[in-house]
Amino acid sequence: MIWRWLHRHPLLFDLALMAVVFLPTAGAASRRSRPVEGVLLVALETLPLILRRTRPLATVAAVAAVACVIAASGFLFLPFQLGVALYTLAAAPEPRRMRALGFGAVGATALAIVAHYGGFGDMASRVVFLIAAWLLGDSVGSRHAY
Repeated sequence: MIWRWLHRHPLLFDLALMAVVFLPTAGAASRRSRPVEGVLLVALETLPLILRRTRPLATVAAVAAVACVIAASGFLFLPFQLGVALYTLAAAPEPRRMRALGFGAVGATALAIVAHYGGFGDMASRVVFLIAAWLLGDSVGSRHAY
């Protein structure tokens, strides 16, 4: 019953999802020396998720660009927004060659994290999360295609 309601109201679901991913990342970004700048960057990273169903490629590109800026700015980087965008791209019926953007987004974000944090544990946990989001989306997309 809830699944039918969610399919009839995708915008409400997307807004709720945006709130769920915004709150922890904004909280983490606000714990730095420049909390207003961090929260604004997280808001910029979250806003493209509203277009995730209609333009998954553009959403991944926009979220990945802001995620790289966040990581390079020194804010604590939680990749929830990028994970949602990658999940959506992997689940979408986009051509396989266009999905290379998803791999590029993970690579660019990993490089930005390594450049700032330098620790293998920080990078590995975030990149593994992004890869898991991609694989989950690919599994869902394959199931829908079947």
